[in-house]
Amino acid sequence: MSYVIAAPETMAAAAKDLAAIGSTLSEAHMAAATPTVGLVPAAADEVSATVAHMFSGYAADFHALAGKAAVFHDDFVQNLAAGAHSYAAAEGINVEYLIWLAQNAGLWTASHALFDMLASSFPILQAIQQNLVQPVLAIFGIGVLLLFFAGIGLLAALQSFLAQFGL
Repeated sequence: MSYVIAAPETMAAAAKDLAAIGSTLSEAHMAAATPTVGLVPAAADEVSATVAHMFSGYAADFHALAGKAAVFHDDFVQNLAAGAHSYAAAEGINVEYLIWLAQNAGLWTASHALFDMLASSFPILQAIQQNLVQPVLAIFGIGVLLLFFAGIGLLAALQSFLAQFGL
């Protein structure tokens, strides 16, 4: 079985750091764009003009690719931040549910005692309790409920991720 451990605070901090790196790279590319794309020929001859034009073309290609990389970087930062938010939201749901369980433990015990009392009077309820309720609780227990609420958070994160790509 595989386990996923996520620290939303660390993910959010990483997204912030990556955004700062992306901003620095964008500034550097903007500063280098004019001198590299508009390269002046070294001399007034045809060879110098051709070489300057060739290097300017390479620089333009580089800056086009750098722009695409910047878009990918921005998308990555946004998805990382959204993932951190989704994990934090899922943990919040899990904590709220555990608090609800703790607050309603007496209700669970009382309803179980009421069912036991009714089952002693009605044989069909006793059969249901012995053949269905107790084995299900013994096999699955509260773990299923916790996995269900964790799954909701993961589905929200997956939906957010796929929405970034229009899927």
